[in-house]
Amino acid sequence: MNKKSILLLHIYYIALLLIIHISFYQQSTYILLFINTILALIPIELTLIGLQLKKLRYLIPLSVIWLLFLPNNFYLITDLFHISLLEPYDTTTALIKLDSEMWFKLMMIFLSVFPTIFLGCWSIQTISQKISNHFSKRFKPIILYPFILFFNTVGIYLGRFERWNSWEIFTQPLSLFKNIILIFNTSTGQQFILQFFIFSLVIMLSYHVILAVAKIQALTDKRR
Repeated sequence: MNKKSILLLHIYYIALLLIIHISFYQQSTYILLFINTILALIPIELTLIGLQLKKLRYLIPLSVIWLLFLPNNFYLITDLFHISLLEPYDTTTALIKLDSEMWFKLMMIFLSVFPTIFLGCWSIQTISQKISNHFSKRFKPIILYPFILFFNTVGIYLGRFERWNSWEIFTQPLSLFKNIILIFNTSTGQQFILQFFIFSLVIMLSYHVILAVAKIQALTDKRR
């Protein structure tokens, strides 16, 4: 990612966060979208830092911190449930309402969630690539995806349903570890982790499909 792209990225999120904060300042449910978007950007910013690191002894500690904060990114998917609060259907006509406030909220949710999740996929690909570059050429970045996404899924469960925060792995490590063991001893925890893990793999696959299509299009345009 070049400097111009990074600048445009920051401008986009500064503008988006300002609009969300101003628009939803007194609406507690939607202000969470503001907070969660900021948290979702932490692994993106760590990835941008990681791009500048060349030595493995610096990259590994940063990657560990990045992995701890990565669930904050995919966690943003769960904010799509805010759509259920919009009540889009007119009860008298059974048609979707032409309500400007409702459509505005819908756009803000989409403009926050989808670009940020796409960047989360880019973050996983970039960090995996950086790590693999320090090992054999036979070591493919994609090998790391299942491990990263599994850890990511457990983190999302802990955050959404058990209400843990990323930094509490340092402040309450023993309690957190006990909670993780309990999750894997419950059928609901196992089902969610399996479902969201598969869902995450599909998202990463979709990300690579989009990149492949964009690459093919670029080559096609170049030949013209």
